[in-house]
Amino acid sequence: MSRYKIHPGIGIARLGNSETAFYIAPEVPAGLPQECDAQGNPILTPDGSGPILVKTFKDKQGRIKRQAARFQVFVYDDSPEGRPLKIGDCVEGGGNHGTLIDIQWRVYLANKKASWYEFHQRVGEHGYAPDAPRRNADVVDRDRLVIDPGSRSINTSTRRQARFDRSGNATHAATFPPEDIQPHVIDTLGEILTDDQGRLLVLGGHGHSGSQKSGPGEPHISHYANNDG
Repeated sequence: MSRYKIHPGIGIARLGNSETAFYIAPEVPAGLPQECDAQGNPILTPDGSGPILVKTFKDKQGRIKRQAARFQVFVYDDSPEGRPLKIGDCVEGGGNHGTLIDIQWRVYLANKKASWYEFHQRVGEHGYAPDAPRRNADVVDRDRLVIDPGSRSINTSTRRQARFDRSGNATHAATFPPEDIQPHVIDTLGEILTDDQGRLLVLGGHGHSGSQKSGPGEPHISHYANNDG
């Protein structure tokens, strides 16, 4: 019986202010990211021997490209190392057997940083003390510090892209910061899409941030990692 696993277990999607340009994150130790088209398909070298590696991290307007974390399903059957699952492959499991014609991904993103503990290098690696300082400690309703757009589903046939915006996908009570924060409104946590092989790509947002603090000198940044508001 074949076994199926999603790899990698952890993916890194970096922010950028480019509206459209992005690339695929490195997938091997000490590797470089890969160039891709608008749907996330790797752009190959002229001889087709491998992907073109990224050397320029900004678009033509000088804006920073976003980095997409790519996930895919691997099959473990005769090969102990596993192999990528592709559309058209024979699949089995759960009493079913046939040809794979589609892959559906369901993804849930949320940002809980504003309600978490303050960041101090490796503190918290083995848990936090009961009196460890929290970010925005003066806020009683901790839930309102969480950006939670709800889940999104995409596939390889009918819906290949979705955004983690304020809509809640019409099924989820999304929570976002107020729209009057300064200097930027936070309207999305990013988006997801599938490439032609049914692999999932997750892109972070465009780096917009804002604060509810107002008045002389606000909002301001006083620390490289911990700034209330």
